[in-house]
This record gives sequence, structure tokens and C-alpha cells, in this order.
Amino acid sequence: MPVSTAGFVRAKAKVFSASERGFQQLEAQLSPYIDPTGELRVGRRLRNADLPEEGRHPAILSAKHPLSVLLAEACHLQLLHAGPQLWYPDYIQQLQARAKHSNQSASDH
Repeated sequence: MPVSTAGFVRAKAKVFSASERGFQQLEAQLSPYIDPTGELRVGRRLRNADLPEEGRHPAILSAKHPLSVLLAEACHLQLLHAGPQLWYPDYIQQLQARAKHSNQSASDH
């Protein structure tokens, strides 16, 4: 039995409402902000830790960003096809190191 137009509209509204709540929860957890260089960063994470700025407030990249994809694939291969729970910490470290290097290179020019 096909879905009616009204049923489709109601279902679409429910999906949108659920995804909006999910986004609001994620935003509350991350407290994102834009740093002076224009990068989107995590706000509250390790605010008082004795770490450089990149460690306390890592940049937020899309999962589809080319750097995200390349690093995920490299970590997966370096750890002999391990699952994400094993390669994810290494992935984050490499991502932060590359972002820091990129920021330093950009400020040198």
C-alpha cells in the first residue's frame, strides 16, 4: 500500500525533528566556536589541560573532508585493517599534528 502525501509529510517532519534534536545535543556537547584563524573548534574539551591549543580545542572536520578520509584509511592500513576502536586514537593524533603543521605553514607565508 503506497504512503499518502499527508503520511509522507508527517513522517518527514518526525525525521527532521529527531535529527534537529540530535544536532542540538551534539552542539551542546561540543560547544563549537570559530577561532581567530576561522577554524571551527570544539569548545569545552580539556579547557584547563596542560596541552597546546590544538589538543585542548581540536578542529572539527567533516567525516567527508579529504583529510579525514585519507587519514582514516592510512590509520586503518597501518594497524593492519584494525577496526575504528583501535585506529581512532592514532587517527586523532595524526589529524591534529597535520592541522598544526598546516596552520604553521600558512602563518609563515
